[in-house]
Parts: sequence; C-alpha cells; structure tokens
Amino acid sequence: MVFGKSHPYITKAYPGAEKAVEKVIMQSRRAEIKAEARKFLNTVLVNESYGKPITLSVGGIKEWVNQPHKHYIKKNELLLSIDEVIRSAHYIGSGKDEHNKSITMHLFETQINNEKSWIVVREMNDGVSRLHSISDSKEILKFIEKRNE
Repeated sequence: MVFGKSHPYITKAYPGAEKAVEKVIMQSRRAEIKAEARKFLNTVLVNESYGKPITLSVGGIKEWVNQPHKHYIKKNELLLSIDEVIRSAHYIGSGKDEHNKSITMHLFETQINNEKSWIVVREMNDGVSRLHSISDSKEILKFIEKRNE
C-alpha cells in the first residue's frame, strides 16, 4: 500500500501508524471480497483435467481469505475470478486430506506473482467436490498419493 500521496503525514503520526492503516484497509478489502465471492455459490467450477464439478461454499470462501500466504492480498483477489482460476489451474493429483482422512484432497497448481501456489479441493464422502483453500507451502505436496501427469 502507498500512503504518501494521499496521506503524507501518516508515517509521522506515530510509530506503526502506516502498518495499522494498512491492516484496516486489508481487513476491509477482505470483507468486500468475501461478499463479492458469494456470486460463485451457485456456480459449477470446471477444470477439464479434473473432470468433476467443483462447488464453492461460504466455508470455502472464509477458509480461502483467512489462509496465510506470502502474497496474501493477491491470493484473496483471485477469489473474485475463481471460475477462470480453476479452469486454468493444472490438476496435479489427489491424496487423503490431512485434517480428515475420510476425505480425498485434490491439488491444483496455479501461480501468484510468478510463484507456485496450490488450490485445495476436497472431495467429500458424498462425492461432492468443494473448493477449500489455497496454500503457498510446498509441504502440501507430500499428501499427494496419486499424481496426474
């Protein structure tokens, strides 16, 4: 965030003022993204390599925007074009979900600022696939048992 042009005094107001304002702006934008992303709640997301319909839930939206990430702001903004993001992501494979072994986790690779990130889709016990989250940690790859090459 650049504050100097609109608020030249902000960095001199008190130590940490710029960070405090940045945090408020980021929280506000996160709330806007959560509200705007609801337009995808009744949309079927498609990735040709995966071959199954993917849905988005309110819980998935919350998980996505709350997930820590090196490029936090850009990661959140991706949610507003999630249909295109899923369509163009590279499906890399599946494995047991680390939090619930009865659920199959599917990973899709995408790029944020020319760095790899992995979209997590959970295939529930009823066969429904739901967008769950995104991660920039390579550690998530260790859960892939079946690779899609």
